[in-house]
Amino acid sequence: MRALRTWALLPGLVGLLAGAAGAQESQAERAALAAWRELLDVPLREVERRDLAWVKPAGSGSPKRGSFLAAKVPLAPGELRYLGFDAPRKLPPFDGTFGLPSDLSQRRFHVWRYREHYVLAASDGRREQLTVAAIARALELLRARWPRRYQAVFRGPRTAQEQLARLRARDPKKSVSFLNLTRCFAFVLDGGFSAIARSGYELGKKQRVQVGDQSVDLFQNVARVTLNFAAIQGISSHRLYQREEPLVDFLRYLRDGLVETLAHEALHCLLRRDKNVEPLFWLLIERLRSLGGEKLGKQVEEAFVVEGATRWLSGGGLSEQVSGYYRGLFSNMHRRRLGLLGGSPPTDLGLAVQAILKRYAERRGATGDDYETLFRFPIPEE
Repeated sequence: MRALRTWALLPGLVGLLAGAAGAQESQAERAALAAWRELLDVPLREVERRDLAWVKPAGSGSPKRGSFLAAKVPLAPGELRYLGFDAPRKLPPFDGTFGLPSDLSQRRFHVWRYREHYVLAASDGRREQLTVAAIARALELLRARWPRRYQAVFRGPRTAQEQLARLRARDPKKSVSFLNLTRCFAFVLDGGFSAIARSGYELGKKQRVQVGDQSVDLFQNVARVTLNFAAIQGISSHRLYQREEPLVDFLRYLRDGLVETLAHEALHCLLRRDKNVEPLFWLLIERLRSLGGEKLGKQVEEAFVVEGATRWLSGGGLSEQVSGYYRGLFSNMHRRRLGLLGGSPPTDLGLAVQAILKRYAERRGATGDDYETLFRFPIPEE
């Protein structure tokens, strides 16, 4: 049950990105980037402790408003801990999961825990540890700015009773055979694929539980987000920011674009957790894949997730380089893939998808067949 994310530069978008990248950063943003750049010269003895105490919360802005780049985001005291170097299958988050992919089951990783989530890294040098701290920072920033949305997406219901109540609130008469809960997220620094990131939903072992008068199969799962560590240090961060020095683009990504990546991939995982709660999610995960195969399913799912993540972060904070990139993806590439771009004849499959999505939108009370209405992701309210 994996959702793969792809990156592709659009023809004509390169100029847009380059122009946006030329925009002047504020003094506070430049100062925060300079402070993190200096961190990469920290003495090795501090890095070898692996407590990440050497990663200071640079910045001067509020975590609740303003630029992501400039925000000073302290981590929760005592919540970031190094757990050791071990195989994921021996770690608490993966206890009871089955079908663990070979890139996790047959290797060992350095493991940190932040709050209830885990971060795994194949190596533990300065850049890896800075990225671990940046993941915790991005989570804390999302939590500070959108507390209800963070709770809904990155944690969700904690018991079968809560999840069943959510389902029954939407459809009291619906037959229920299974329920999904997300135990935690596992963020993995790795590589071996072309995208900047990809996500997967690792199923826990099936448990038969009684919830009131209902007997259901309960799965307590791990939402996995893998970052392509080589890509974020080079080509992928450079595509976004278009600056002269790869290291500076890497640091910008850690303080800015990474926030979007985590929100985006978490929405892919939300689709899988709630596929029998939200009718649209079942449509995306099951019905469209039965109509046009995995390729179609991924394309439509990605269009929805890009729309949802872009709208989630549209209130300010994310740099124009990153937000402009994703607006371009939504309005161009995904529409072209489905043959729904104005001025070109739609494909038969595109028309079929359009008809299905229009019926779903009308059931939600939305009218019209414009692209933004058809592909509107129901992100949790804030």
